[in-house]
Amino acid sequence: MVAAGSSSAVLLSVVVIAVLAGGTYLLLGTGERGKSQARGRRNRPIFHSRRFRRWQGRIAVLLLLGAVASVAAAVAQFRVSRQVTHGTVILVIDASESMKKTDVAPNRLAAAEAAARAFLTQLPTGFRVGLVTFAQQPDVVLTPTANRGQVDAATGTLTTASGTSIGDGLS
Repeated sequence: MVAAGSSSAVLLSVVVIAVLAGGTYLLLGTGERGKSQARGRRNRPIFHSRRFRRWQGRIAVLLLLGAVASVAAAVAQFRVSRQVTHGTVILVIDASESMKKTDVAPNRLAAAEAAARAFLTQLPTGFRVGLVTFAQQPDVVLTPTANRGQVDAATGTLTTASGTSIGDGLS
């Protein structure tokens, strides 16, 4: 999160850069128009003047540097002030017939259950956990709860069914 003082400093920097850029444009443009009119020339647009063409590249570079400096200042001030210690996690496990294959010992479903248990041991205690399986249709096995024992028990009772509807399971 950005501290209140630093965000106002970044905003002030952006405003100052914009005012300086606009002031430079006006000063260069006004001076050239005055000289043209004093010499009796017809009004011509500022972008036709030699003086403006000479400064045009410099102004563009200055504006680009100002924009880069503003972005750098904004990024440098970004701070995450706290660690998230609460939330809700939904474990989604494929429970289709293909999960009975033994290319992973003892089978894919048992490996997924073991991975879910390992994930639960590393998840901070403030998180609630729910469990959804999907085969032909999604099935809410367990609504989000803070009781990790319930989640562990529900993970051990998964059965397979035909079909695989990944999109419905995720939604």
